[in-house]
Amino acid sequence: MIGIGHTRWATHGLPTETNAHPIATDQVAVVHNGITENFQALRHELTAFGYTFRTETDTEAVAILATHFLAQRLSPPDAVAKTLARLDGAFALVFLFAGEHDLLIGARRGSPLAIGYGEGEMFLGSDALVLAPLTRRITYLKEGDWAVVTSCAVKIFRSPSKVP
Repeated sequence: MIGIGHTRWATHGLPTETNAHPIATDQVAVVHNGITENFQALRHELTAFGYTFRTETDTEAVAILATHFLAQRLSPPDAVAKTLARLDGAFALVFLFAGEHDLLIGARRGSPLAIGYGEGEMFLGSDALVLAPLTRRITYLKEGDWAVVTSCAVKIFRSPSKVP
């Protein structure tokens, strides 16, 4: 089983169910702690490509951008790498993908993100205290890192360079 959740309202928009995390498209769901400073420019660009926004959140721009790259037949890790290269701001992000029942991708820039290691299971969380009841082995991602996480393995990458 795989899932994501987030216990706070979106940074942008009113505190409504529509604006609450996770924010999802038909291909990807995203939870987000932080702020995507260039989300308005991304919204404008993605709207010009024909994408429709349902929320007032900056997180939706992230989810739709990842969906845009998936539509170009990129793998989830490659789509996330391209998405991260386009984002300005400070954030911890976790991506979950339709049809991928053993894959989460997490990224950290400015906000903490930790990986908890279990027996045949892995966890991502913003704080070791959240993960402590589930595991005793925890690694914090370093600034700019992102990780591909399955139930049995973790592969950590440095964030790609910013793309204009």
